[in-house]
Amino acid sequence: MEEAPPDPQHLMVSRGFKGKVTTKHHLQEALVAYASRAAEKARSKEVYAGTLQIFIQTSPFSKGARYVNNTSWTFLEPRNDTLSLVKAVKICLDAIWKEGYAYQKAGVLLTDLSTAERKPTPLLQKTSRTSTRELMRVMDQMNQRYGRETVRIASSGINRPWMMARAFLSPSYTTRWDDIPTARA
Repeated sequence: MEEAPPDPQHLMVSRGFKGKVTTKHHLQEALVAYASRAAEKARSKEVYAGTLQIFIQTSPFSKGARYVNNTSWTFLEPRNDTLSLVKAVKICLDAIWKEGYAYQKAGVLLTDLSTAERKPTPLLQKTSRTSTRELMRVMDQMNQRYGRETVRIASSGINRPWMMARAFLSPSYTTRWDDIPTARA
């Protein structure tokens, strides 16, 4: 019997798109949003990512040309702040983006996770990340208080035409008051 759950081995955020994404700008917006969510999960679990991996893919069922690719970024010092993950996502996307494809899905995977106690510290680098930690703490507090993505990275987009369709989303009978069915006699 375990008293505490084990630390996670990896964290992943991936989604299929409402339609096909054909521009690098919209694909980057999606990946930035997914990286932001992954960073938020990492901070809530109090873990730091040593490696960030992204993937992009077209639909395996489409009749057109297919493309699947992934790449990764290894941090010198493990991170869980949104700013570092977003920077890595942009660099990774530049490496694997190919024009002319209609992308259907993308995702961000954080691996090589470590806790604060087991987090390796660099020998030669002496940087203080106090201001970034404080910014992430305030951002998380505001999002918990006022709702997810109340405060977010601007490069995650405003209109978000790539967002997953939610028209046919199942009701949340056990977690939302508005979805609880009512019986009338």
